[in-house]
Amino acid sequence: MEAPRLDSQDELSALRALAAEQAAKLERQEAEVNKRDSIIGLLRAQLELLRHRQHGASSEKIDRKIEQFELMLEEIEASRAEADACSGKGLLPDLDDAPDEPKTGWVWVYVFDGSGFDVMHADGYGGCKKLYGNQIVDEALSRIGVLYEIEDRIRGMSADERRTLRQQHARPILADLKGWIEATLSTLPQKQKLAEAMRYALSRWAALSVYIDDGRVEIDNNIAERAMRPLGIGRKNWLFAGSDKGGERIANILTIIETAKLHGHNPEVYLTDVLIRIQSHPKDRLQELLPWQWVPAKDRYEVA
Repeated sequence: MEAPRLDSQDELSALRALAAEQAAKLERQEAEVNKRDSIIGLLRAQLELLRHRQHGASSEKIDRKIEQFELMLEEIEASRAEADACSGKGLLPDLDDAPDEPKTGWVWVYVFDGSGFDVMHADGYGGCKKLYGNQIVDEALSRIGVLYEIEDRIRGMSADERRTLRQQHARPILADLKGWIEATLSTLPQKQKLAEAMRYALSRWAALSVYIDDGRVEIDNNIAERAMRPLGIGRKNWLFAGSDKGGERIANILTIIETAKLHGHNPEVYLTDVLIRIQSHPKDRLQELLPWQWVPAKDRYEVA
């Protein structure tokens, strides 16, 4: 069968557009396959968790594993492009030196090999052991855990104090960790998933070390992740708002709750107090009930 003749430039352009469309469609299908594979891996891990629970694991360990699986599920639900954007590829501006040349910082909460599911959680010892389960992983997580112990001790200090103490205590541990990874990597089969994860970490070592020299930078972005988790977990619940108006009411309520939390209030205590007081509160003083001006009852009595 002879190929059809292309009698005009328009026909050639149309054929190129069709080829580009088919290539894009194939790329989307491959992404869906990868996504399904990731979900299968997640379900297998969850089954292992349930079996472990059945044989009497402590509730604390179970809660830790469940939290890690929930975080992984949120990443799987997002598109791969969005996951890459959120996983640390954003730039951290260096405000003091060379403002036109921002530094790239990566977080220690995970080091993954790029496949989408092979994740080493620095704060998920049980979850990582389930994924890899050997002494090398235990040693790696133990070393990373020491870095987190330092962060626990310096939390709440000024940026200058954090930088000084990190350089004094964390930098030597980080150097030892890098040397240990390099030495261990030479003993592993290079196609092994754990070896890929180690190479991934080493290739980004400078970015993983940014937090050592800048006290403003956190070792991970767990604070932001935890703040966003209620949104991800609540997505399915919001499908049942009932109507557009119901969705708007939910948005208004959540705005009040999150604003109260932002100002350090217990949302339940705040809303209970406001709903009781608003019935008799003077209209010209309603601003006193706003989250950023509200005063708890015990503090009001002390002032009085």
